[in-house]
Amino acid sequence: MEILETFLRVFCFRKLRINENGGNYNVYLLSVLGEVIYTGVSFAGQVGLATAQKPKSVTISLDERDKGFLWENIFQAIFNKKAIPITFLIREVVSTAKMDFAGAVQMLSQVPLMADGYLIVGGVSVGEGAVVTRKRAGVVDVWKLSSDAAKSP
Repeated sequence: MEILETFLRVFCFRKLRINENGGNYNVYLLSVLGEVIYTGVSFAGQVGLATAQKPKSVTISLDERDKGFLWENIFQAIFNKKAIPITFLIREVVSTAKMDFAGAVQMLSQVPLMADGYLIVGGVSVGEGAVVTRKRAGVVDVWKLSSDAAKSP
């Protein structure tokens, strides 16, 4: 019992279920030794994270890119063993140690995915903002926040 209590103090993974306006949302919080590693949101029945935040590092949100057909996603899931669901990739990025904005944009641009999507990425410094447009095999475009438009508060 003491080992279990020690484990729970070191690794704390909480899942909070929120039922609001007829929708079910799952909020996840992973902390190690009291330090929050990441937080994220998914929907009932979904594995992975649709939106995630890594404190003092990066935030990522997923948006649909209406390209292709459902059967293409299924084909990728069955035959491309390297392709992963986009929500798994978001969770992997925020759970990676020492992840920063540049590393997050690079990782989100390179990993093969099962479906297309837009990934909105924000960092902690002035000018750290990007929209990564993805297709299954790679990146279509990375639109970065202009450093001219980003002014210090």
